[in-house]
Amino acid sequence: MIVGSRLTNTARGTETAIAVGAIVSGGLFAGVNGPTMMFYGPLVDRIGSRARLHPYRRANIMDCNVLGLGSVVPVVSSFLLIASLLTEGANQVSALAMFTVTFYPLVLTVVMAISIATGWGRRFEGADGVPVREEAEVGARDLDAVEVPTPSSNAETGAERTAEFVPPEVASQHS
Repeated sequence: MIVGSRLTNTARGTETAIAVGAIVSGGLFAGVNGPTMMFYGPLVDRIGSRARLHPYRRANIMDCNVLGLGSVVPVVSSFLLIASLLTEGANQVSALAMFTVTFYPLVLTVVMAISIATGWGRRFEGADGVPVREEAEVGARDLDAVEVPTPSSNAETGAERTAEFVPPEVASQHS
């Protein structure tokens, strides 16, 4: 659904989808970062590779948004709940009050939103995974000769043979 949506047709749209999904996933996992990223990471990789965003960029957007707003949403954050419970007493600090003073996560989210909106730091995946600045530099990937190891029919030698793999979109371009 997300991978094929119109939002992910542009680099900015893809980054926005990754960021919003990271924040929502962070909320679903009560602001706990590790499980959120383990759950959402494979989808981020799939969405980002479709737009040819460099893996570092995909990871940074997901990471910063999960660690930012995703970890301090007052309604679901386990961190704010624990902190407010530990500080209850004479001064009674609520989770909402703590949300407004969590500067690092809020600033991190703002910086990432600016980065996504302006393209600041955006890199695409070039040949052999090299980061390139412009999408035009990426060009068409040479997927015609991707070698995929397959089990050998000769079990005695243990030798492997390779088969040529051509993705459907590349095959349709060459026919």
